Amino acid sequence: MRILLIGCLTFFTIILTSQTAEARRGGNNSGHYETLTFVSETAIVREAEGPMALCHLTRKRYIAFIDYWVSSKGYVLAANNCNVESFYKVTADDVLMAQSIGMIPDSIPAEASMSISEFAKGSWGAALAILLAVLVGIKLYRQAMRKRGRKGEMGNISPQASAFLDAICHAAKADGDIDPSEIQVISEIASQATGQNFGPAQIKRIIQQAERNLTDAQYRSFGKDLSRHQKLMLVEAVLATVTADGKITKDEHTFLSKLAGALGVTGAEVSAMLPQRAPAPA
Repeated sequence: MRILLIGCLTFFTIILTSQTAEARRGGNNSGHYETLTFVSETAIVREAEGPMALCHLTRKRYIAFIDYWVSSKGYVLAANNCNVESFYKVTADDVLMAQSIGMIPDSIPAEASMSISEFAKGSWGAALAILLAVLVGIKLYRQAMRKRGRKGEMGNISPQASAFLDAICHAAKADGDIDPSEIQVISEIASQATGQNFGPAQIKRIIQQAERNLTDAQYRSFGKDLSRHQKLMLVEAVLATVTADGKITKDEHTFLSKLAGALGVTGAEVSAMLPQRAPAPA
């Protein structure tokens, strides 16, 4: 009996000092906060707080208010079935001591561990980030493969001619409608610019592997190896391509404007190019 009493006193001495849980997520868009999850009722009662429950303390880290990682901080004792801000930390040895005197159910593991649900709830942000990274990786891989396919179709031509042909094929793809008249114009321009024969079927395959919704960097890349005069020629070739079917769609107009801006070609210079073939955007 004396040993049991000493055990009880020893156990209760470990919870005489209250520790406060860290503040819940506040105004900062990154950091961490702690949560308490109910594990089990106990036979432990504190006069000022009433019955104490065994709780699992976890720390969640977040960025931009999205939880991305959760870690276990062990067991604690807390009032009101863990729905409180303050708690009392306990170790695995403390839990074993409490179990030996019947204050905590024997079925509770002495060491706290993360449940699948706790981990999933606290780490879904990390899973989302991984998923997004995978999706971006797949997108970039597919873009690289399409670029490789376009280069393969173009054959052994100069970097300037390659960028030139790549740009006008992207212009033809801008509105998602690959028009035969545009293919014919590109075929003629490519053949004249390179001295090689680019048939309509070959041009169509290049266009089919072109991208839509280009970034500013992609627009700039078309003029990377081109002189000022060549940039003007490229914009003029794009204008001839998108007007080949007798109209300019809104997407084609956007492509032309962004390309001209990326290459440093002014609106006045664009207006001076084949004005009779430049109808208003459809």
